[in-house]
Amino acid sequence: MAEDVIRPFGYIDKTFINVYDQENPILNVGDECYFMVNSSDNCHRPVLAKGLIIKDFFSDGMHKIYYIRLLQFEEDQHGLDNFVYKGQWYMIPYSPLTDIGTKGRNFNIGPLSPIKFFENHVFKSDSFFVRQKLEDLRILRKEYIKIIYDDMKLALIEIEDLLKD
Repeated sequence: MAEDVIRPFGYIDKTFINVYDQENPILNVGDECYFMVNSSDNCHRPVLAKGLIIKDFFSDGMHKIYYIRLLQFEEDQHGLDNFVYKGQWYMIPYSPLTDIGTKGRNFNIGPLSPIKFFENHVFKSDSFFVRQKLEDLRILRKEYIKIIYDDMKLALIEIEDLLKD
């Protein structure tokens, strides 16, 4: 069942739709941005971060894919301790000389991770999860978490059904 589009984003038939407008412009290489990213361990809890767009392209004429260099995490100490420093992060190697690598890897990020590491590795993100303003991203995260929550409830119902047999 289709749901109404919530500007500047929507979730229709299990598809994330990014709506570009004055409040949510198309961003480009060199722009600073805010983005959501999940660790491999905590897919239910997206983390907010600030970054710099290193490379971008349109994936389907409507959505852009961004390669983003991390500048800082936008989380409180609880978020850092429980969801940033306790997770595996999929990142892709980057060098201005050789461009974006073709194969990423999972990495642990800690409070003492060297800044040089983040200069040489980027996150890949769909434009749906990228915003120009932190407050807009906070609003998006709340809506996104509602979707995750509903999906997790359905998964629990399926598991409970299996346990009954």
